[in-house]
Amino acid sequence: MTMTRRTLLGVALASLVAGCTSPVTPAPANRPADPNRTQIPPMRPPAGPAQTRLTGETATSLTRFAHLPAVEVRVNGEGSYRFVIDTGSAAPLRVSESLASRLPQIGVVQEPSPSGPRSVPVVRVDAVGIADAEFAGVDATVGVQLGEIRPDGIIGIGLFQELTATLDYPGNTLHLASNRPVADGPHVVAFTRPFGVPRISVRAADVTLDADIDTGGPALLTVPSAVRLPLRSTPSRIGTGRGAMGEFEILAAELDGDLSIAGWTRSAPMVHIADGLPGASIGAAFLTDYAIAFDVPGSRVAFLA
Repeated sequence: MTMTRRTLLGVALASLVAGCTSPVTPAPANRPADPNRTQIPPMRPPAGPAQTRLTGETATSLTRFAHLPAVEVRVNGEGSYRFVIDTGSAAPLRVSESLASRLPQIGVVQEPSPSGPRSVPVVRVDAVGIADAEFAGVDATVGVQLGEIRPDGIIGIGLFQELTATLDYPGNTLHLASNRPVADGPHVVAFTRPFGVPRISVRAADVTLDADIDTGGPALLTVPSAVRLPLRSTPSRIGTGRGAMGEFEILAAELDGDLSIAGWTRSAPMVHIADGLPGASIGAAFLTDYAIAFDVPGSRVAFLA
């Protein structure tokens, strides 16, 4: 995938800002809203599944859709559909327009766009199946286009809110486990999810950053231009990306120092700079070297080599 078509956090930006939504408003009269549905608070995506069904552990193949991890998913007992796992997506689940056409609409959310807020449908998925795990009662936002990548759906970390989910990149496997917290270790850190996206503290040279863990972003480390890091040279333009708010320029330069993430160190890594991004993020160029275990209930993540 070339830099000029879709790069670094084009995916992450689109998915993150898409998560910053207004409350769900009622569906059109010809598709009545669920009267039992709780209104979604402002600036929050739909909540995670109403119920998670898994005893013990289960696993399934983890493939790649461009740089994103992907799994086969059942929707209401049917399929197999190809969903990507984008931890930079605030919404627990997004589905394609084609898939949404077969699901009941329960409302809409307002999402930002270059021309101003736009209404995006929210549909109800009764059951999402991954291997032996089932997630019941999931509200999904409609729309999955990630540049040229068009999966059947996008899974955010919020779908696994009751589980430990391990993206084993080297082993090409997704592991899901119930009541299996991440054990203490040198490469285990706490994370927060202020907008539904896992965020950890990293050290870039002499600067401490709060960075999103974003499987949807290809770059190792991306920062907005407002973040001042010591660099070995003046950043040079390497391309453009496109997010929900339109096109943005991408610059890059080597960090003048070490990057430390959860006990792992990279010397003088390439840093991507994109003006207008909401914050720093760690992407696939770092993540794909590890099995990353997200203990979502415990808000801890392990990076295992």
